[in-house]
Formats: sequence, C-alpha cells, structure tokens
Amino acid sequence: MIETKNFLLFMQQAVDKAIKDICQKLATAHVFKPFPVGVGITKVQNLIGKAKKTPIRKPNDFRIIDYKYSIDFNKSIFVELTDDEQLEAIIHEVAHVFVAKYVTNPSDLTGHGPAWRSIMKLYNLEPRTCLKDKK
Repeated sequence: MIETKNFLLFMQQAVDKAIKDICQKLATAHVFKPFPVGVGITKVQNLIGKAKKTPIRKPNDFRIIDYKYSIDFNKSIFVELTDDEQLEAIIHEVAHVFVAKYVTNPSDLTGHGPAWRSIMKLYNLEPRTCLKDKK
C-alpha cells in the first residue's frame, strides 16, 4: 500500500497537471488560468473522489470573499484502479472543480451537467457519474 504522504503528493501533482491541461484545452474561447486545488483523503467509503467548494469569509464578517477548492480521494479504492481508471477519476473530479470555479450558468452547475459533460468529452471520456457505469 502506498504511504499516505506519497499518495497525497502524487494526487496533488496529478490534479495540478489536469487543471493546467484543462485550462490550456479550453483557452481557445476564453482565458482560463490554473488555480490551486487542495488534495486530501476522503473518509467516505463508497466514493473514489469528491470535489468540494468551500467559501472563504472576510474576518468578522459573513460575506464570502472567495472560494477554496479541494478534491478528496479514497486511497483504498483509488490504488485498486487501472491507470486509465485513475486518470478518468482525476479528470472527473477536476472537471467538477473547474465548473464550480468558472461556470456561471445555473443549469450547468448541477453535478454532472452540460459543462461537466463537455469537459469529459474533451478528453474522449464517457460522461458518466461513476466508474461502475461502464457501457
């Protein structure tokens, strides 16, 4: 089993690379800049990964001034996946974060909406909700 520290470093590098790659691929129509995404290990047993958007509030105030993005991966499930499945899981979660950061159309903000599906298709991946949905 991979050590937790090495796993988190590997995942952080993979997520950073995926973010940069998506920004580059989508930059033809808009200017997208890479942004930091934290990586952690999830305690949810039945998920491979989960993207999160957490508000950052002004001190002593309730107003949201920005958001922090992170993805948690389930190490015990992730290490059992093939290389292709691991890459798909990373892109799947990064696509959620990307949509949460850049998309403003409310109909696109649903979990697996049109914007998320278009990112998956950009990578020639089937836009499915989980790896069990193999066709």
